[in-house]
Amino acid sequence: MRIGGLWNTPISFQFHKVFKDRFRQMIDADPDATGSALDFLREVDFDRRLAKQEEDDKVFINEDFIMTMVENYRSIFSSLNPPLKERVLEPKITDFAIALIRCDTAYRSRIFGKIGFIVKNKERFKDPSKNYLEELLMLRDWWIYHDRRERSLRWIDWGFRYIIEHYRADVESNKPINKQFYFQTVNFIFQFIYKNADKWVFRPEGDPNKWFGTETGVQITELYGGNF
Repeated sequence: MRIGGLWNTPISFQFHKVFKDRFRQMIDADPDATGSALDFLREVDFDRRLAKQEEDDKVFINEDFIMTMVENYRSIFSSLNPPLKERVLEPKITDFAIALIRCDTAYRSRIFGKIGFIVKNKERFKDPSKNYLEELLMLRDWWIYHDRRERSLRWIDWGFRYIIEHYRADVESNKPINKQFYFQTVNFIFQFIYKNADKWVFRPEGDPNKWFGTETGVQITELYGGNF
């Protein structure tokens, strides 16, 4: 199921307003991005069909790339020894990420831009056992430099900081690699993109100069005082 960005149906209102607001409340309650407020997400949900391809959906370019990556990740998820909270929340958080890509062009363009950045620098990501903390920080710096949509900066930055600090904690721990959930998760994503780089199609929407709030959406953002 695909929806637009307006809150003009019960399904779109629940996703774009109710669930996203709960996500933002979680971020506000956890400014250090430790994950201490993840339980906020247990209390609200959205229509999971938004994360599924249905027969009458128009499939956008690179959607199959994303869906295949998610399917592959979910097939090995239990073998990564996820902590209890991550194990419980993975279906909802992953479905939310897919629904964002499918139904929110502002976030999709930014996610596609980051994947494109990795593809362009794919040789840095060919080692499945490498410590990629430097590359994570580089990717965050690249995003900060290019993103001009002030409204969503702190929400995206929270996600970066959460992943970076949990990844850092794993690589600095004495745990065996098969017990390092975040290390394995991030490295899986980088490896998938590296191995499938030839399948990625570069699109104008992934260009930071065309992200919502930079070239498109400027007028409506100004109309709503930055709150769009």
